[in-house]
Amino acid sequence: IRIDGTDVATMPAERRAALIGYMPQAFSPHWEISARMLVEMGAGRRRGLPAGTVTHALVEAGLDGHADRLWSTLSGGEKARALLAAVTVAD
Repeated sequence: IRIDGTDVATMPAERRAALIGYMPQAFSPHWEISARMLVEMGAGRRRGLPAGTVTHALVEAGLDGHADRLWSTLSGGEKARALLAAVTVAD
């Protein structure tokens, strides 16, 4: 598999993680987390992201008012937007 002409197998893991994301159709965390915590975990795929990156991703996903709500209290659409923000935050 190649991305922009580069064999994915030869890429450093951090570069691969920055380019490839996975968003499951369903996600059930083993512990109670917030949307913010999930996006912070996604941001952990890249070092040196600017301050405010997580907050910006939550705002872009329309979750700024729901960022600290627990996963079990989010609607299906809010969960999907949180998952998308977690995948795209490190782009």
